[in-house]
Amino acid sequence: MWINTKLLEIQKEQVRVDKDGKNPHYKSNYVTLDNLLSVILPIASDKWLSITHYIDDRKLITNVCDTESGEHIISSFPLTQDDPQKLGSAITYAKRYNIGAIFNVITELDDDGNSAKENPIDKIIAKMYKVQSMEELKKLFLDWMKLNPDSIEL
Repeated sequence: MWINTKLLEIQKEQVRVDKDGKNPHYKSNYVTLDNLLSVILPIASDKWLSITHYIDDRKLITNVCDTESGEHIISSFPLTQDDPQKLGSAITYAKRYNIGAIFNVITELDDDGNSAKENPIDKIIAKMYKVQSMEELKKLFLDWMKLNPDSIEL
């Protein structure tokens, strides 16, 4: 079975992850990485999909590999922080977004990335939840690709 077929089967399950983290500064809730992984890893493992992360050229790369076929899907997220503590927060944030994007996890807008909020990608992501037309979505996609041209590889 192809990796895209396996991902489609997972997406048909409409995986939902509860917001279990609380951000007192923004008075908001968000999905923690631990919670996201506790839901996604068993589902991915059942399909023989592995998830790994690494940093390359100031980007967090998430690689989902089909261990049966050798196919993989890669998603990257730019890391713009220099301060080690903020960089750690940005890495966790990027892992959540990359995994959520690849597996099409259903959540609401997650604004927990405030420690990495100088990142222009965050503004695009926030706008995605307010899109009212395909033209707006196309513009946001093009803006995303300008900022991160190799963000998704098949």
